[in-house]
Amino acid sequence: MPEALRERLQPGTACLCHSEKKTLVGVVVELPESAPDGTKIREIIRVLDFLPALTPKLIELAQWIAGYYLAPVGEVFSRDAAAGDRGEIAAPDYFDGGRA
Repeated sequence: MPEALRERLQPGTACLCHSEKKTLVGVVVELPESAPDGTKIREIIRVLDFLPALTPKLIELAQWIAGYYLAPVGEVFSRDAAAGDRGEIAAPDYFDGGRA
């Protein structure tokens, strides 16, 4: 990742990312120096908003839920966004079930 972009990103920032044959909405979860073993890091196509869409506490909660239910954390993020669509929580418009 370019250093200029790394300096502006924060955990919770929503981005468009490549995933095999699709373009998906992704969320920056952390900014480590190198990817942990077994982690898929997606190329960022475009930052949707430099203001984080998710707070650190929501990211922590989503990671706990993902671990507890043995679900991919991205699925948990998209469920949070769906709750925003129903008016249960505030979610930015660019979360539409993970697809851009």
